[in-house]
Amino acid sequence: MSTVKKGDTFEKRVFATLKEMIASGALPIPKDSYKMYMKKKYFSKDRNDNIIVDISIEVFLPGGSEPWFYFIVECKDYSKSIPVDDIEEFCSKVGQITGLNVKALFVTTRNLQKGAFNFAVAKKIGVVRLFPDDKFNWLITRASKEITTTNANIITIRVFNALADEEFENIGNYDALGIIDGKCYTDFREMVQAIFQCN
Repeated sequence: MSTVKKGDTFEKRVFATLKEMIASGALPIPKDSYKMYMKKKYFSKDRNDNIIVDISIEVFLPGGSEPWFYFIVECKDYSKSIPVDDIEEFCSKVGQITGLNVKALFVTTRNLQKGAFNFAVAKKIGVVRLFPDDKFNWLITRASKEITTTNANIITIRVFNALADEEFENIGNYDALGIIDGKCYTDFREMVQAIFQCN
């Protein structure tokens, strides 16, 4: 399979999952107040040209003609760790698109290199590691390197390992592992709901 086809397949998989979550009511988005796109072009004043994003969800207030909330998703199905350049480029795109009420999500099948992870955390970009068994691992904030079982629970340790370790094995039959604003989650739907409610 070509890298382009592999990437497109991965984007469609993420798109379908998010669309199903909206349709089932798992996300706090009224079914008649959003538009969802793949490969949508957004105008950038900085570039005086369009920026294309993998997936975007635009949420509208009742009767509104312009979105009041943007959920921008970047998808990377690499065979290697994610470098910092990819996160920096995504962050730049998001900032050029709206600069207002926007949440950013980076979905990957691989771990992030240290610089990429640190940058994502600093910029409050959500990170999801999607494993081959179709289980999402949502990773927003890294636990401290000094983490021990005396100052954190086992889920927090697994969240850190899932993002930092290239050879991480998803043991424990979790739907997802993640931390948002210091709170640990083991359910992907709850985590996506939480990011929609975070400031």
